[in-house]
Amino acid sequence: MMPLFLPSGSQRLSSCWRRLNFRSLDFTPWSPFSRAFALRYRLHSPLSFSAFLRFALHRSRGVVDQLALPLSSAVSIHNLA
Repeated sequence: MMPLFLPSGSQRLSSCWRRLNFRSLDFTPWSPFSRAFALRYRLHSPLSFSAFLRFALHRSRGVVDQLALPLSSAVSIHNLA
């Protein structure tokens, strides 16, 4: 699974971005993951799954081969539209 925060320079390694597994992440606003991500990237609104997915796909620069989505009820098909 991709670490939440990659060490400096790792972003350029395409192998770090081939398989994105988000199944264990909790995207509810009060989850430790959402709070840590919002603090790290200085978000002014709660983290949404669609915003996070766009962020991760942008960072991957198109090299994603596999994408595993969360099974949580906090993410719905409407989040992907």
